[in-house]
Amino acid sequence: MTEYTASQKRKHLAKVLRLNPVHQSARIIQLRNQLLGKTPDPASNAVGQQKIAGLRKRAQNQIEQIRFQMWQQHPRQLAEMLQAIDIRQLPELKSAASRLRLVIQNHRSFTELSRHPDQHINLTNTLKRIVMLPPRDSGALKESYLRQITGSRELPKIKRAVDFLETEFPGIYSMESDWLQTIRSLKGRKKRAAAADGSYDGFGFEIPGWLIWIVFVILFRVVSAILRNQ
Repeated sequence: MTEYTASQKRKHLAKVLRLNPVHQSARIIQLRNQLLGKTPDPASNAVGQQKIAGLRKRAQNQIEQIRFQMWQQHPRQLAEMLQAIDIRQLPELKSAASRLRLVIQNHRSFTELSRHPDQHINLTNTLKRIVMLPPRDSGALKESYLRQITGSRELPKIKRAVDFLETEFPGIYSMESDWLQTIRSLKGRKKRAAAADGSYDGFGFEIPGWLIWIVFVILFRVVSAILRNQ
């Protein structure tokens, strides 16, 4: 067995720690082979990469199938579909599989939530999409939803639905607690429309009631004078 100096070990460890095992696992293996003095066969290396690419494509298709069928299939069948995915050599897909496993574990809660009279249907449907999407897509959807409800009259109802989720469905709430807490802290935009008391929110201008009454009296007298002179 080859013996390595402390300096060699430190250099190798420093190189490996700078790499991301999710996206650079092949490079980590390459460095290990270099340290051990192994020279990989180019032909076998190409075959191995082709095999990994095939496994990745198949696993991605299986994950998309689970996402597509999530709310149509029984959770037991979904769990079996997820178990059948081979991701042992695909560390970049482990987070997606873990996320789907968590959704399946809360599948019954999502079903109960969808039927509950105290739910907010728009929030529920959006949440059911968010928990299944890849991080980039789910992030875009969350931002879009926040922009949509900030100026909505539904915001108070949605906030009450968030409180309801935290109390009655903590498992679902915990999956997106940061985003749901952001909804809870939102403040609606002021509408640029005349208020019932005569104020105008867009400019902060308020017409006093006594001034309205004086204008009305003046107009009444002008109209009366015109009618008398006819």
